[in-house]
Amino acid sequence: MRTRASKRLIWLVLLGGVALALPASALPPPTPCPSCWVPLPFTSWQIQFTGDLDTTLNATMYEIDMFDTPAATVDALHTAGKKVVCYIDAGSWESFRPDAASYPESVKGNALAGFADERWLDVRQLGVLQPIISARLDLCQSKGFDGVDFDNVDGYSNDTGFPLTADDQLAFDTWLANAAHDHGLAVALKNDLGQITDLLPYFDFAVNEQCQQYGECALLLPFVQAGKAVMEIEYHGSTTKICAAGNTNGFNTIKKRRKLDAKRDPCNAGIESPSLPCTVFPSDNVWNAAVSALPVHAMSGAWVASIGAATPLHPDFGTVYNGAPNGIPYAVVPAVQPTVPTTFQYADESDPGPYPIPPDAPIEGGAKAKGDRHVLLVQADTCELFELFSARPKRHGARWSAGSGATWNLGSNALRPATFTSADAAGLPILPGLVRYDEAASGTIAHALRFTVPQSQRSFLWPARHQAGSTTDPAFPPMGARFRLKASVDISSYSPTNQVILTALKTYGMFVADNGGAWFLSGTPDPRWSDDDLHALTQLTGNDFEAVDESGLMVDPDSGQVQ
Repeated sequence: MRTRASKRLIWLVLLGGVALALPASALPPPTPCPSCWVPLPFTSWQIQFTGDLDTTLNATMYEIDMFDTPAATVDALHTAGKKVVCYIDAGSWESFRPDAASYPESVKGNALAGFADERWLDVRQLGVLQPIISARLDLCQSKGFDGVDFDNVDGYSNDTGFPLTADDQLAFDTWLANAAHDHGLAVALKNDLGQITDLLPYFDFAVNEQCQQYGECALLLPFVQAGKAVMEIEYHGSTTKICAAGNTNGFNTIKKRRKLDAKRDPCNAGIESPSLPCTVFPSDNVWNAAVSALPVHAMSGAWVASIGAATPLHPDFGTVYNGAPNGIPYAVVPAVQPTVPTTFQYADESDPGPYPIPPDAPIEGGAKAKGDRHVLLVQADTCELFELFSARPKRHGARWSAGSGATWNLGSNALRPATFTSADAAGLPILPGLVRYDEAASGTIAHALRFTVPQSQRSFLWPARHQAGSTTDPAFPPMGARFRLKASVDISSYSPTNQVILTALKTYGMFVADNGGAWFLSGTPDPRWSDDDLHALTQLTGNDFEAVDESGLMVDPDSGQVQ
């Protein structure tokens, strides 16, 4: 692939400051593809066309060149849990492609600006081009690709050497989309922003270069409004500003070098919450145990008062905050994810490395965060959970350092050694206690949650394994103390999503897991959260909660199993 700058749109007719697209002739109906994989908004992705392909990244979708990529590479990416999109240049002829001789001279027009070995195609000659492009789609399909990105499908707005019209372009572009679906491939719209209104029903997502640089991003918003992903690439400018704009638009923005090698700076790493490939601990684990019928702890009133009886509940998660995903992100890595050297400040209480950390693993607060910088990874097939505190990549992720790290077998009830920390102050795992959007949307959260308190006691309660307190005063809660929302609290006025969260707090409660903000409830970032809706949870205060005595659930102090 030859990278090229986005072209200025010349299809627009300005009338009273409003951009009007040229009228379209009757179009064929879109071909549905119910079996096609389609990327969701904010799907993590990578595009690479030069250099050795880096398959270790935390990217759900890879876009790579169809001709240059063997089927074995696509298979390897699938084995690693990735989806793969093939790049095909559909609107121009490239002299270096193996099927270049299939194009007769009559369909070749002017050279593309800056690319002497590429020439625009006469897209009116569908009878000539369709068999050639269909053969390319056959090859893309046979190699196992999941989708296709057609490039240069806006010839009518360029100096092609042919009198192409907007209708000519629409006929060609809609045929491309339907042909892709006929091959079981999701299809991306690249270019032709001026006809998005007509093309939106045909294309599953968009891939765009430099809409920020050329002031064209607003033209892509119909994709976002339709719930379709926009994969945006920018090459120049401040990464911070690029990412802020991309996240505001709801795009999957990455900053790349023009040569499109392996290097990338993803703007919303961590906001994608992938499905967990494993059950989180056995059904008889303390995290999955209901506490709605347990007795109130004798210290409940004092503990609530020390945290803040009038202090509101604070959902410490949502969409994007201060330019970074809001919450504690996690990633799912394949069993074949390479391990990298990992060192710890508190090595004596950490599980030693190496850990299977992608070079661009999502970090709580973003790559430049100054807070806890948690990294959470679930390894598919092995069902191991890896968690790090204060994680920092070194040498572009070739190795990592962290304050502490811990691993868990998600199929086991085993606890960490007594007095050992983890990536959390309480010595507990973090992931099981997060509010996850997919669970909230499903209607059920069937596990305990995690929250923080301003000051804790210098002790811990089962199942916690570590204390991080600053006082011996028993009026302050120890790590591992479990609270629940009182049964008497009326939650009927809350949204369905918030009712799911509040029902979980009544049934399973939440553990004191770290020192921090008062009643700060932890969750994962996700673009599907409504921040305004989550804010309604602040109507609850500490007075609505009570601590429970769960000592009667314990079977063994060194096990998370309950009776």
